[in-house]
Amino acid sequence: MANPDPEFLKALIEGGAVQTPQTGAFTLKTFDQLEAEADPVYVVDGLLKEGDLVVIYGMPKAGKSFVVTDLLASCTRPGSRFADQFLINEAIPSVYATGEGRGGLKARSRELKAGHNLTFAESDLIRWCDSVPNLISNSDTDPRSLPLFLDAIAEHLPTDRPGFIVLDTLRLCTVGVDENQTRDMGMVMDVLLNSIRETFPRAITVVLHHSNKGGTMGGSLQIAGSADLILKVTKNGNDHQFECEDAKDIPGFAPITFQLMPGVHSAQVDWQGQRVSRIN
Repeated sequence: MANPDPEFLKALIEGGAVQTPQTGAFTLKTFDQLEAEADPVYVVDGLLKEGDLVVIYGMPKAGKSFVVTDLLASCTRPGSRFADQFLINEAIPSVYATGEGRGGLKARSRELKAGHNLTFAESDLIRWCDSVPNLISNSDTDPRSLPLFLDAIAEHLPTDRPGFIVLDTLRLCTVGVDENQTRDMGMVMDVLLNSIRETFPRAITVVLHHSNKGGTMGGSLQIAGSADLILKVTKNGNDHQFECEDAKDIPGFAPITFQLMPGVHSAQVDWQGQRVSRIN
């Protein structure tokens, strides 16, 4: 082992400034350097912070997209509360990319705007994409490649950064990949954790995923192990439930009940008896 740099040790002892040693992608930091770093910025108080990777899963028709689009609408208005509980700290732009239910995007956006009474400026913060990227493609000839998707966000979003990037669903973003294979999903999660973060380090990436027949999250454990937050949506009769299954940085929260009520263009989300939005 090489002897420590005397100047480095002297600076540590005297509390002086130390230049962080780095080799390639590897940076070695002291306790003091970690302490001097900025604290995580929570966009949604007590729930979501910048840079998070979030997986929301559930059976088909459980209401996953209802929850997500309600979140995006809530995040256009600081001071409002998502799910009648979590305080929104700042207005941030979002991108919702879906490969399912494309024909319903127009009705969904109308209902979302009406249900939240969004102004033009607020509704303009949400951008809809009727195609999802191929997370395992970097090809210049693939119109669904991830680099082209990220370029589209950078070019067309009304601000300099996305607050949320929603991918609906993971299966449609990984066609040809065996989600039950650790190696395959390890590569996919590496893209979500690193490739997207390299372009938009502050963005919260939200991935919609499915349950297996037993009601647990489908696919390899790589998915659960990589996520900062795992949220589950279930349905029992007319009642839907939104809950935190696992979290790395928050204590979690008690399950929240909601219902889907008929709307003018689509459906309305009714959180705990307080109708706050209309979403498909």
